[in-house]
Parts: sequence; C-alpha cells; structure tokens
Amino acid sequence: MTEPYSVNGKSSRKITWTLHNYYMLFGVISISLIAICIGLAVGILLSSRRSSDPAVQTVHNVLQQYPLIDGHNDLPWQYRQYAKNKVADDWLRDQNKSGSKRGLSDFGKIISNYITDLMGIGYVGIGFDFDGVPSYTTGLEDVSKYPELFTELHRQGWTPDELQKLAGENFIRVFRKVEKIKQQLREIQPYEDVMPENETVPDRNCYTSF
Repeated sequence: MTEPYSVNGKSSRKITWTLHNYYMLFGVISISLIAICIGLAVGILLSSRRSSDPAVQTVHNVLQQYPLIDGHNDLPWQYRQYAKNKVADDWLRDQNKSGSKRGLSDFGKIISNYITDLMGIGYVGIGFDFDGVPSYTTGLEDVSKYPELFTELHRQGWTPDELQKLAGENFIRVFRKVEKIKQQLREIQPYEDVMPENETVPDRNCYTSF
C-alpha cells in the first residue's frame, strides 16, 4: 500500500495540483492513518514512494518501529526537491531505526551511490521505473540488463555480500519484519470509523489515469 500524492478526475490537472499540495503541506489525513494501522495487522507493507516530507513524518511518528519501503528516493536533496521524490535526507537517516528500505532509481547521470552512502548497504534495493517513463538510462532499458548492472557495481568495488543485499536480501528482511509485526497485532479488531466531513473532498473522483 502506498501513500497517495495525487488523483485524476474531470479536471485532472487542477485536482492533481490541489491534492498534491494538500498532502505536501499537511501530510497524511486521519482516515489514511486508520487505513495504515489496519494494514499493519494483516501484513500489508507500506510504501512511502513519492510521498512528501509531512506525509512520511506523520506516518513515521505513528508507526515508530514499523518499516517502510520506498520505490525510489535516491537523488541528492538539491535534485529530489524538484522531482516527486520529496523526502529529505534527515528522514532517510532516521528511518534506518525502523529497518526501512529505499529503492534506487535510474535517474540518468545523477544515479550514484548517494543513498547507499547515506543509509548503508543494508537499507537499499532496486526500484527502477520501466513503464510510462519518457527515457531510459543507456544500458538499463529493462530488467534483462540487471546482470550488467551488478557486474559494473562489482567492478566499482561492491562485494558479493553487498550485491546480494541489493538484489533481494534487504527486501526479504523487511518482509520478515512485517510478517512478525502482523503476528503481534493479530488480535486487533477492524476499525469501523467513518471519514470526518471536514476531510472529505466533494465531487472528486480518486482514481489514477493509468
């Protein structure tokens, strides 16, 4: 499950801009927090992909030691603040405590070991976009190029143990922790809360354009 950052409707550009900025300014609304808490008890893995600082901060404060997973937040902040990967470096460091994992994107010439250096090899994985993107990094056009990527990383000094963590061991560690938390929360009963009227957005359809 991922934290939302935009919706599309009859006036998709206007709605996307309005709600995107709402989440950027105020983070996650209470009904979303309820959904997140319900998800913990059934083993749903939460993704903070493309979420703003306020949204990630709110979820992190509520969940504490619950790990998050992030599709791609690997750019230096001076670049990331202009993209949709809007999570500041301080929050990336802080989320190490909960065992969260970051996926690395293939953002052209900017891709580097930035996040690995910031968080440590035990907290990164691969999170490339291959669908609906206008361009690809040469040599990383699809998943068939992964062997070449790992060969290059090995040439740059990555050890076999580090490459195994990047390839999937870090994902597995997060999955196991989520499953453990699910077992700890199995006695929690479902919520029957209704979204407060002041948090509803009238006449807006929340669906993607894909």
